[in-house]
Amino acid sequence: MDGNSLTSIAKENPSEFVLLAVSLSLKNTWGPTANVALYSSGKELGKSLNLDIRNVGSLEEAFSEIEKALNNAWKGRLDGDKLIFEECVLRELYRRGGVQSSEPLPTCYFHMGFCAGMLEKILGKKVNLKVLSKGPLSCVEQIIIEE
Repeated sequence: MDGNSLTSIAKENPSEFVLLAVSLSLKNTWGPTANVALYSSGKELGKSLNLDIRNVGSLEEAFSEIEKALNNAWKGRLDGDKLIFEECVLRELYRRGGVQSSEPLPTCYFHMGFCAGMLEKILGKKVNLKVLSKGPLSCVEQIIIEE
């Protein structure tokens, strides 16, 4: 992590600094346990939101409903059973903060859980997301639906 970049973010946008600092602190303090906890928390939030979204039968319809409800807060795309995020506010924040990690950070797991929770609520089936790849250009997650 680049200390100058982190200091710059703290001065420019304290909210982003707090998010970045919390994620790094959780990773350093709790390790993989933080990922599990934040995934579960995100999933519960995704299931509990009272968005005006109808229940649907297909992944494609569910994705469309989420896009309509969340507008610009949801910048993923569906490719079969894969969810691809080419624009990710978290990845951009980590880049600006000088954070280099070959694995997703805890806040990434929160986002994955949130997505899984929304899909689970809309589809009425148990849904989980699994990281397939994380890179500078996109993050790819496999959508696992239990029938």
